[in-house]
Amino acid sequence: MQKHGFMPIAVLMAAVLAAGCSNDSDSDSSDSNIDVSVQVNQEDIQYGLVRSQIIAASGLPSADFELQPIVSSAEADTEGQVTIAIPENDLHQFQLTGREQDLSRDANGTTRTCQWVAGCANNVAFASTYPVTTGMDWRTVAFGLRNNEHVRLTPLTDLAAELGLQLSYVENLQGDDSLGITPEQNVWVETGFYSPNSAVQSISQVSKLFAIDDIQTREPADLTQLNEWATVNTGAALYSIRYGAILAAWQKLSQDYTAANPDKGTFAQAVGADLVSNKGQLIQSGGDQAVSLAQIYTLAADNLKQVEGLNAEVSAFVASVVNSLESEAAVLNGNPGQLTAIVPETVATLIGESLANDIELGIERSKAFLRLLGDGSGFFETGYQERIKAYRDELRQIGNDQQANFNAIVDAFIKTRQLYLECLSANGACPTHEGEPGWEWLQSASFANNVLTINNGQVTVSQAVADVNPSDTDDNPAQSQAIDLLIKGTYQQGGLTFVVDHTYTDADERDEISVPAGIRIFYPQAVSEIQTTMEEIAYEIRWADFNFSANEGQANEFELEGAFTQFYRGVKNPDNDADERRFNIETVTLRGRISDTIQGENSDDNDFTTLSLSARSLNADTFYPELKFASFNGFLSERTNPAHPEGSVESDLAMYRFGQEQLQVQVAEYFDLIVPLGESLRYRFLPTRSVEDDSDLDGDGDRDDFVITHDFERCTLKNDNGSWVVDRCDGRQRLLGERDVQDSLNQLWEVGVLSRINIDNRGTYFIDWPTVKNPDNQQCLILDEVTGTASMSGTLYAPVVLGLNALRFTTEVVLDDDDSSTSDPRTLLDASLLLSTPDSYQVNAAISHDYSETSADSGLTLGTGSGLDQIVLSYDTRGEVAKSGNVTIFKDGVSLTLDDGSTETVDSTLVTSVRQQSSAAPLPYTFVSNAEGRFERCVLRNDAEAEDASTLEDAIIPINFRGVVYGQIRQENNIWVARFVNGEFVVVGR
Repeated sequence: MQKHGFMPIAVLMAAVLAAGCSNDSDSDSSDSNIDVSVQVNQEDIQYGLVRSQIIAASGLPSADFELQPIVSSAEADTEGQVTIAIPENDLHQFQLTGREQDLSRDANGTTRTCQWVAGCANNVAFASTYPVTTGMDWRTVAFGLRNNEHVRLTPLTDLAAELGLQLSYVENLQGDDSLGITPEQNVWVETGFYSPNSAVQSISQVSKLFAIDDIQTREPADLTQLNEWATVNTGAALYSIRYGAILAAWQKLSQDYTAANPDKGTFAQAVGADLVSNKGQLIQSGGDQAVSLAQIYTLAADNLKQVEGLNAEVSAFVASVVNSLESEAAVLNGNPGQLTAIVPETVATLIGESLANDIELGIERSKAFLRLLGDGSGFFETGYQERIKAYRDELRQIGNDQQANFNAIVDAFIKTRQLYLECLSANGACPTHEGEPGWEWLQSASFANNVLTINNGQVTVSQAVADVNPSDTDDNPAQSQAIDLLIKGTYQQGGLTFVVDHTYTDADERDEISVPAGIRIFYPQAVSEIQTTMEEIAYEIRWADFNFSANEGQANEFELEGAFTQFYRGVKNPDNDADERRFNIETVTLRGRISDTIQGENSDDNDFTTLSLSARSLNADTFYPELKFASFNGFLSERTNPAHPEGSVESDLAMYRFGQEQLQVQVAEYFDLIVPLGESLRYRFLPTRSVEDDSDLDGDGDRDDFVITHDFERCTLKNDNGSWVVDRCDGRQRLLGERDVQDSLNQLWEVGVLSRINIDNRGTYFIDWPTVKNPDNQQCLILDEVTGTASMSGTLYAPVVLGLNALRFTTEVVLDDDDSSTSDPRTLLDASLLLSTPDSYQVNAAISHDYSETSADSGLTLGTGSGLDQIVLSYDTRGEVAKSGNVTIFKDGVSLTLDDGSTETVDSTLVTSVRQQSSAAPLPYTFVSNAEGRFERCVLRNDAEAEDASTLEDAIIPINFRGVVYGQIRQENNIWVARFVNGEFVVVGR
């Protein structure tokens, strides 16, 4: 007997509710924006591109599920300044990048002024400009910016950004013998994320390393315009000239480093790596690191002395700065190989006592909230966790007890169709099926006037033309492509009773049927009655008004009632049309109510649950199942004996060709990718044109300028008597830039369009196109030049499975507390899932408890109200390079016990997020800046799949409490530990 997966839905629901209170989501951020002025370096960089990026709830710069940075970009002016609108009160990153001039986008090329008096690389004279696109990906990360505030973006702020990302300064590191942690004081500890503490203390550390008051706010002087500082007060001028001199030395060192190490990263990256490795320090002099502090100071002083044409006031400033740099370099040179011993200012000093206390209090509350939630019982009020577990166990036991009875009833319902057809074919002489397995339920059957009566009238079966188009005006068609086998009555098996009926226009069975119950049978053409010889191409089980009940009058009395449909789509074998038609589950819908009282209403029963479920298969119309009727267990399951196993090679899977065609007055170049077993496509590339930019394609705000564009079109091909011709085309896309077919094909290859070919009922094949290294970026692979015509074989790497592209499940549980006269709290679970394969899925879910109203504005149904407790989670494994997810836990009026023993009652929100990078080495791809300053995909490997061995145990989960990143959770010695930025920790669950 086939096992049907219907009754366990209720049990699964209760299990999820009971177990769902241990996960995490995204941070709160202000809806209002502020304007921030960003100044690039020392006014020596013109038309640089400044990217603005929020530091997300993870403590990392925001990125999408492919790890592509989410940024907004703005062009700085000729003095390196740009004003950017950012969300208020967020940690924020700004990053500089250079770009080439791009006439198609009306974009200026980035240039830089030489600050080295003896001249820069490539014979560029002092005060002259030169084009620059690389080596300047500097960052600055700021916390708590206010409206119209100014920040600086320089190589030194980039050092601070790298330090603040990797390390956090802790004055008192908590120890624990059981975890092997030794208590320490005044240390930089590894984090891997930004926090308010690390952001401000890294700026303080680097500022003190270079003896500048604040590298993020102090303006560095342009050495080519030093006389402008004559009227500035002495203290400010000295800091600015010192800063400018150090940046000029950095420019020299950076160019020398690149010339000596052309295959390595940038000078800033090398120094940043040393700074992190040295725990926030630089080597004083000598050594084998990228640079010593003495080198920087000596070069800065020597270069500054060479600047000519200074007025008296500025000459005095310069002399003072040179003297300081030289004297400090002398001291540093006396300590070769030794590190500096700088410590940052305290957080309270940097951001104020009040805000620092708020952060400490936030950490205390986070720790207390984690302790409360650690054993899984802290989410619900006292006693509720035990009640819902008991309710779950009761439903599970009922499900186990009635599973065999349920399966037998469903089998009997389905066999009712077979019995009806047998009686119809035999002109009313119904078979008895006596002694046949699976027919024990059949006691008697009679057939007259196309009506089948079973078991002395317990079940009646008739037929009617189905109204498959309820939106038209004809509610009683004479013909249809489907016939309803109308089934109503009672089936009984063991102690389980199943009653099914139609619904009626006015809820009275004497009225017209509104929604029929039974089995809807579909045919390839319109018919007026059930056919006994015509092939049936689809079925739909329809329980318009059903009721399962058991154990009446007993302590475990049970009822499940509602409406249910399940649609089976018939599919022929695409490899052999002579094979039988088989049927996949395409859609399932359920609206139901579980009660502990038969025929009870909300006022009659003690415990009840409402259910709503809808699901749709991803590929039910193309997947050929192994059984005639696929079961629920067939979803996401690989075939046991596939005709085309993983790794099999299909010769001549695809063929490509180039050509030209006349499209009205334009001649288009095209590239055809012909896949006889799948979808064949033509990519058209129309000629380059200069057009007025009335839709602002280049995004510069100017709609009156002209830009260079070309149009792109994607068309489907069909085989017309052996010739592949255009069938239909998508709408044209207007793209910026000149037509370049090879570059366009490379972009299509980069995103997998050319190499990953899906074949219905088989899966996805990989075509190994020839590649070469990108001459502009040796780490990236690009498509080798494609010419002529050729056939390509493909290897099956992802065999097809029957997937679910939409599953929505909502349930509400009400447990009656007999000891209370007040309204009982309700618990609501709403979940949305997308499942393509066992390893590729997306889930969004929310559990709400003790709410008064609900809202669906966010896509999920969420509870609202003053007593609300809630968990909202999402998790997505579909990305090739990373899995991502987040969870928000909210509880109203939580009594938190702090470390000092005091308690406080507050509404508490804990937010955590996961962005778990694949363990594949290298990753399939990453994102890099191209010459135009835009992110583009960089393919790192040309293969079908990269092995990812990462697990949840490898994940690092940042903690975000009330919108601020305070720490992270990760496994240490097989124990989950939450570490906070102030050096304290909590063992989760202990």
